[in-house]
Amino acid sequence: MKPIRSAATGITLSLGLCVLGAWLASGLAYSTPVISANNTQLSVQIEGVRNDKGKLIVMIFNTANAFMNFDYNGAAGFEELKASGGKTVVNFTDLPTGPHAVVLHHDENSDYEFNMKGEWPLEGYGTSNAKDAYDEPSFREALVNSDTVTVQMHYLQ
Repeated sequence: MKPIRSAATGITLSLGLCVLGAWLASGLAYSTPVISANNTQLSVQIEGVRNDKGKLIVMIFNTANAFMNFDYNGAAGFEELKASGGKTVVNFTDLPTGPHAVVLHHDENSDYEFNMKGEWPLEGYGTSNAKDAYDEPSFREALVNSDTVTVQMHYLQ
């Protein structure tokens, strides 16, 4: 098994989710989609969740900068829910007009951090349009134009 492309990628993801964790710990941990008059909806179908431990964190992005920095303040939609093994569906309403990119994190120990061991993620992750666990789609590649997207959760440990 090879590590994700670089330690810098893992660190960036880890830092982004640590910042996300600080926001979550502040008490604003539940769905906070941006409300718009467009009432765009997106159904995220998450596949491959390995267990019922912890939480699933789902972020919807409609800007490249927020996506690249995992900036929860710039997220168009955010949802935290109890993990459920197998498949899970999360519905977002009142999103700004798409397209959108989706980022997932399975926070199995509920510490609001993306736990790593060196370059290896210890928890699950996923991005819309990722071809496999090692694919890191750019914002443009991760964009989806439909009202339903299926995202695979990946685990390397």
